[in-house]
Amino acid sequence: MKREELDFGEDLVRRGTLSKEALDAAAASSRAKRRSLRDSLVDLKILTAAEYDRGRSEYFGIPYMDLGSFLADPQVLVLIGEDFARSECVFPLFLSEQRIAIAISDPTNLVTIDRIRSDTGMEVELYFAPEGAILDAIARNYAQPLPILGDADQGTAGSGDAAIDVPKQVDSLIQRAIRDGASDIHIEPSRHQLLIRNRIDGELVEVHTLPASVRAQVVSRVKILGGLDISESRAPQDGHVSMTVAGEEVALRISTLPTLHGENVVIRLLISSKARISLKSLGLSDADSARLHAMILRPYGMIVVTGPTGSGKTTTLYSLLEHLNTVAKNIMTIEDPVEYTIDLLRQIQVNPKVGLTFANGLRAILRQDPDVVMVGEIRDGETANVAVQAALTGHLVLCTLHTNDAASAVTRLVQMGVQPFLVASSLIGVVGQRLVRVACGHCREPYEPPAELRALAGIAAMPWFRPRGCDRCRRSGYRGRTGVYELFELNGELQAEIMQGAPAPVLRRLARRHGMTTMFHDGLRKVTGGITTLEEIMASVDASEPAHSADEVVG
Repeated sequence: MKREELDFGEDLVRRGTLSKEALDAAAASSRAKRRSLRDSLVDLKILTAAEYDRGRSEYFGIPYMDLGSFLADPQVLVLIGEDFARSECVFPLFLSEQRIAIAISDPTNLVTIDRIRSDTGMEVELYFAPEGAILDAIARNYAQPLPILGDADQGTAGSGDAAIDVPKQVDSLIQRAIRDGASDIHIEPSRHQLLIRNRIDGELVEVHTLPASVRAQVVSRVKILGGLDISESRAPQDGHVSMTVAGEEVALRISTLPTLHGENVVIRLLISSKARISLKSLGLSDADSARLHAMILRPYGMIVVTGPTGSGKTTTLYSLLEHLNTVAKNIMTIEDPVEYTIDLLRQIQVNPKVGLTFANGLRAILRQDPDVVMVGEIRDGETANVAVQAALTGHLVLCTLHTNDAASAVTRLVQMGVQPFLVASSLIGVVGQRLVRVACGHCREPYEPPAELRALAGIAAMPWFRPRGCDRCRRSGYRGRTGVYELFELNGELQAEIMQGAPAPVLRRLARRHGMTTMFHDGLRKVTGGITTLEEIMASVDASEPAHSADEVVG
């Protein structure tokens, strides 16, 4: 018999619930038979089990919870894994205003209570229940038979006769996505299942399916990770969390959206090591790399990186910043969100709720004596004009725009309200880019493409390659991605055309006459080098201006 049990028995004597003689008899029986005081008191018919349990509740000063037929909401079960609940003899009951209520058999176990508080980010409300009732409730509530998520090589589902530990399985999803090089995890509800897809090399790949009954548990666990409100399922939410997985520092950006069959969740994976890509590793040609290197060494002016969402603009900006980052320079950024943190940089997160917009943040940065300023995205005329003024007053400004090609960035700035002569005076150059998949080097083979593809490329004879698909590339034929680029660098003739209001096609043709290699031609060079395939280039890049000869591609 434990000392704590005897202390409780003595408290029952003080309160008149039982006599000293009855306690002594029960204590002697407990020691002799190596049984708990509770069992001895019940066997000797001194107290009923219910009287003993309610007495314990009063002893600890917390309410008693009858778990006889209690069924918990799956959204609260997901917060405490079954293994932990069983080993610590606790059971999650319900949620109330950022508080989690639990039944516990030993309320003096402060270590367990603090662990729950830390893991859930909530205050813990205690209820007492005996150990046997808690274990029964755990068995009954966690007994839903669900497939266990297996390793990538074991298919999309494991054994279907074991209860799932949702926290562990969500962790497994994240670990697998990182291992496979995914940029996003999509958790998608439908009428009959929960579909898990990972975006790998720009393509969505199905990795798991789970029954619809587990939707709320999985979504709730992800929400807890991102600091979101698990009681709110009718409105979109955004959150984030940082963690270390297999030695990698990973930031998770979590977005939820209500749909017909439940909340859709997308988790963007931002791995710190991937942000540190050298300028040489971006995939620029030697000539364009040298030109861009010279551009970022200019003391002032504006360099724009442009392309659609998911084209690698942020990675290019961070590579430029890493190249410029020394103790001799004050580099500041305004981003939404800050995707990666870099030593020495002062990075600012946009927060419209307190009036910290791109434009206001940029104005504040300019009062901080910066040498280099990075603007995560120019979305409006106010930000565009402030950025241009910064570039004209002694600062090197790096920024992104959403346009289809490099020349269109010029006309986009004018459409935003920046005067053409200011664009011409401030702009150093524009990097236009796309991401294309890299052909798997283990299963690549030469082949002859269809005549229509050769005609679109504008070249009759050149080496062509295609990947067959193998185990190393998950049968996709591709592993990893690289960029295709065009570098629009201003000169006197282009500045004059900009001030005259020339449209993007005119600027583009003039830039080509001055030696600009378009994204399409850069892509064809990567095809001839066996880096990617013609199909990838045709699917990703505008081919409206095909090469006229093999020399233009190879040269």
